[in-house]
Amino acid sequence: MQKPLTIKLLKGLPLAAVEAGERSAFLRALETFCYMKAMWPDRPMPNNPDAINLLAAESKRSTKTIKRRLAYLQSRDLVRAHHLRGYDCLSWRALARDYAIPHQHFYHIKNSAYVHLYDIIDKKVESEKQKQCSVAIRNRVKSNRYTQEIIEEVSGSRFYPEALAEHQLNYLLSGGRSHAHCDDAQYVLSTHYTQAYNDREKEKKLRGDTALCSRSLTKLYGYSGHGTMAYKKRKWQRLGLCNVFQRVFTIPNGIYTTKASRKHRLGFIRFNTANGLTELVMPDLISDNPLGNLDHRYERIQDLLAQLKLQAVQDKLRAQS
Repeated sequence: MQKPLTIKLLKGLPLAAVEAGERSAFLRALETFCYMKAMWPDRPMPNNPDAINLLAAESKRSTKTIKRRLAYLQSRDLVRAHHLRGYDCLSWRALARDYAIPHQHFYHIKNSAYVHLYDIIDKKVESEKQKQCSVAIRNRVKSNRYTQEIIEEVSGSRFYPEALAEHQLNYLLSGGRSHAHCDDAQYVLSTHYTQAYNDREKEKKLRGDTALCSRSLTKLYGYSGHGTMAYKKRKWQRLGLCNVFQRVFTIPNGIYTTKASRKHRLGFIRFNTANGLTELVMPDLISDNPLGNLDHRYERIQDLLAQLKLQAVQDKLRAQS
């Protein structure tokens, strides 16, 4: 049995491209670019129909799509076409220089029989942003020794963003009564750390738990509405690329009202009319899944979805009868 193709992807490139203003057309073309680099690592891709058909079969795309992406890559100077030499791809070193990536470390991705490489690249944008936020929070805390001492006192250990998020949540749900600390410590617990940098004169805010909500991800990808990001999240979950957990917590009555929703920024506060409770709704927690057993996980998820669909149909028929 032939081993699956191993594809290299420069770490940090998906996020750097999106933050530079690139959109899904570039990420889709990057998929074809990575396949070309993996299938012809030491020579240019031949300029003939057989090579295009082979590339289309390996990437699970049509030849029409491959030709359109090759034209796009040529327009962006990522690929140069020669009649005799073939399609010559830009080097990883030059690509890292163009997008200001200070290293040449790579993801090594095995070609999946079910999941397109574009979906994996698209998911890397979100996961790399999560990592960037976590590093930025750590750097901000390290630059302020007094703040770091307060957080370590509250958490009882060395600082890490998850401990900060947990204590922020406990502080909010208890109305500030769960921690007997000074005003500065309570401020650290009840607020978020922000990092401002010049990006179209907008301030980028970092969450304490580094959980990116649909609103921030929509701005990151450059979409005009939140529906596309919600679809992406469901698609990643269906393909087995991530797990999505909803986070809804009950707030004791009398501590906060819905008017305090914008004050704490951990999420939004709503009143559940069904049970009469005040709830804190935080952004969904997205956890990455390893890519090693992606095909097996995809098959298992599809079987589970088929069982759930069959059960829903049976419940509907039972209710009608």
